[in-house]
Amino acid sequence: MHPDHNIQNLVKNIACIPCLGTIILKCPRELIHPNGRAAKLYLPSEGRFPQKSKSQGRETGTTVNFSSRQHLERLADLGMLTDRLENEMLIERAQSVENLARKNWDQAMNRAQALIEYLSVEDDPYPPEVIDIVSNTKFLPVMVRPDDWQLPWKSDGENDQLESPRLLFSHNLKDLVACTAKILDCSGLQMNFLNSSEKERALNKMGLRSKADINDSTLFQMVAEQLFTIVHEFNTNPHLNKDLVQNICTSIYKHLNDCLQSKSETEQLIERQFSGKRIIWVESGFEFPFRVAFSSKYNCKPYLFELGSDLRKLRLFFEIIGVKDNFDVEDILNAFKELYTQFGRRQLHGDTVELLSRLAQLLWHVLVEKEKSCLEATSDLYLPDRHRYLQPVASLCLDDCDWLRESDSMKFVHDSISPAVAKMLGVSSKRESDFNHMCGIIPFGQRELLTNRIKRLLEAYTFDNSIFKELIQNADDAGATEIKFIKDFRHHKIDKVMSGWDNLQGPALCIYNNKSFTAADMEGIKNIGLGSKEQDTLKTGRYGVGFNVVYHITDVPSFWTRQDDKEDVICVFDPACQYLANISPQNPGVQIRDISRLKQNYPDMFACYLDNCIDMTSPGTLFRLPLRTSAMAELSKIKQTPLEEVQMNEMLEKFQEEIVKCLLFLNNVRTIGIYTVDRHGSLKADYEVSVKMTESDRQEMENVQQAPFTADRNFPTKTNRLGQPATC
Repeated sequence: MHPDHNIQNLVKNIACIPCLGTIILKCPRELIHPNGRAAKLYLPSEGRFPQKSKSQGRETGTTVNFSSRQHLERLADLGMLTDRLENEMLIERAQSVENLARKNWDQAMNRAQALIEYLSVEDDPYPPEVIDIVSNTKFLPVMVRPDDWQLPWKSDGENDQLESPRLLFSHNLKDLVACTAKILDCSGLQMNFLNSSEKERALNKMGLRSKADINDSTLFQMVAEQLFTIVHEFNTNPHLNKDLVQNICTSIYKHLNDCLQSKSETEQLIERQFSGKRIIWVESGFEFPFRVAFSSKYNCKPYLFELGSDLRKLRLFFEIIGVKDNFDVEDILNAFKELYTQFGRRQLHGDTVELLSRLAQLLWHVLVEKEKSCLEATSDLYLPDRHRYLQPVASLCLDDCDWLRESDSMKFVHDSISPAVAKMLGVSSKRESDFNHMCGIIPFGQRELLTNRIKRLLEAYTFDNSIFKELIQNADDAGATEIKFIKDFRHHKIDKVMSGWDNLQGPALCIYNNKSFTAADMEGIKNIGLGSKEQDTLKTGRYGVGFNVVYHITDVPSFWTRQDDKEDVICVFDPACQYLANISPQNPGVQIRDISRLKQNYPDMFACYLDNCIDMTSPGTLFRLPLRTSAMAELSKIKQTPLEEVQMNEMLEKFQEEIVKCLLFLNNVRTIGIYTVDRHGSLKADYEVSVKMTESDRQEMENVQQAPFTADRNFPTKTNRLGQPATC
């Protein structure tokens, strides 16, 4: 090196160095050290490397090797670039890749790889503005669609084979974004070159997104778009490779689950984007979250699915979007609705019936786990009948009673559904179905719970023999001429009775009078729940509030009458809804109008109405009041005091002493008796009183009864005379 600095500076700026690939001489500062880090960014043909030898003259034959170690050191001192390129030179190298690719693709890829390796060394980093320009320069190869990729591919149809780092995604994100974003082609950059963490960091600094960018909002949006794109494509073309779709979706689910584990703030974003959407892959298609559970005891495909074992590991994501541990009642009922919508009234195939059976079993299992005794709402539930047609649950019954003859109205539930399951889902027993078909419900007008209303009314009536007087007064007001109090203390058979009727087959007090109910009487007995007690007295007529004294004796009163002397009807009341099937607090009673069918199908139940003792072909009404046993009293919502046979006998014996006096103040009743049904079913008179009156006696009776209304005399009124026997 010349000691004179002026000469050194002069040489630095004089084009005097021969270079490879060109005949043009170059200044030392324009040269690139052939052994430096920047050398891989240049080709020999670009005239940047010092020539290895140069002839000094034909005469002497001497040569100069500018690439020798000694010369390279001197050139470096004179300004030849060794490792770090100037900012403009780095940008130019990145931009040169696109031009080079048009001439020689392999050389362009080598330069791109060299540029990444060059930038991966961070000894002296470039300023952000330089890196920003490089990040937006197209110098990286774009992956083309793989042969086995049957889904949309973002770069399809584009001529550009290169893209800037900022618009590319790492090759390991292919399954997450390839439908919506361009992927870096690692094969063009010598496969596996990204195994180096330094190179990966260099690309990330230039904007390339990789798995390290798990919380990147752009990446999240691209992943979401990819999932929705795949769902759309599969629904449009279900013949796509299912393994491919499953693998890609699994990768997406895993990524989103990792996002949740990495950043809790992602939860709302994921919930807003995916909750309730049909995006869950289940074997052969996509399903809504409400049709998928982490666990299911029964195979109910294709309406309800258990999440795959590989996906259950990604619990956090699937919980956020709405997948439950187990199906609930609403989910299962929705599946039933779908099946009914699909098949309607068409006959079902055997496999569909089996599916419905498994759904029913699943619904039963959920109800049992929730400690429910029955399905509360069954109006929208349809189950298969014996002939494989879907029927509303309310119209189905079990074939569970051999002695009861099948009728045309019965529709039996399919045998594949067990009795326990069917009952919990609202299917009636054979007896209930038959009984309901012959009955009509009795609605009660109410403003408060009927049992509470009855309990309050009972407080106004003393529990003694005055209750018999109230019943006599009702019969007298109805126009009856005789009334019989019949002790039927037998225990009737319970084999052929209505379901729930077993407890009502024991001892009972029956009351007969020879006057039938009118339509007005029927309405009056139903209106006990309307208004106040005072209003009831005026509104309910002969069989209104007073009738409720029977609830001192029983929880389930009933009566047999010939309404308006035309049509036989048996009415049964169960205010607490404990003994009759298919009644409700709004309709706590039934009317049976097909008496012959009742007698034929339920002879043991019908025997309680004493048809062999009382002639019901003539006008009349028979009340039956099953005595409230100890077992019934424990469950009663009306009165918890039992009434035994001994107590009933004592009450009737006391009442017997007052019968004669009572007859003196009745308008119509002329005969009152107390009777017993013996063990053979015969009616035996215990005590009977009849009054015979002449015309003059009748006139005198009417005068006495009218006296309180015509003169200020201390005679008992009609409303109190039977309630105050001391004045009789």
